[in-house]
Amino acid sequence: MVEATEGGLLNVNRANRIIQRLRELDISVAIDDFGTGYSSLSYRGALEAAYLKIDKSFVSAIGSDAVTRPVIDRIVAMANDCDLMLIAEGVESEEQVTYLHEVGVQYAQGWLFGRPLPPNWWLVAGKTCPTLNRCRPIGDSFGDGRD
Repeated sequence: MVEATEGGLLNVNRANRIIQRLRELDISVAIDDFGTGYSSLSYRGALEAAYLKIDKSFVSAIGSDAVTRPVIDRIVAMANDCDLMLIAEGVESEEQVTYLHEVGVQYAQGWLFGRPLPPNWWLVAGKTCPTLNRCRPIGDSFGDGRD
């Protein structure tokens, strides 16, 4: 999986050409930090990414009365309408996992599941994909194997 920030996707035609090339190589694309940058629903529909990553700032609002708390519900609804998978960033508590599962977020990553890896860890790990290894499915299939 390759992650791209919203700012890197502003040129929709160029972004889609790159995304298409990656898809031909069986590499998925996630729009990182969705909702914090240049997000525009008008161009979101034109992009061919497979995933949206919900920014940690929205995940941190779960269980609080922060004004940004309802944003996750809106991102989930939009992702469902666009047939996109969701990854929540910065998950630190079981309460967050429960809420994210209830609203339909499919994957989560954060301190609850493991510490960040050093920048050069992939040199030792070989061909393993860092994002997929650090994202965990939410729900019944999650199992007891949290590390």
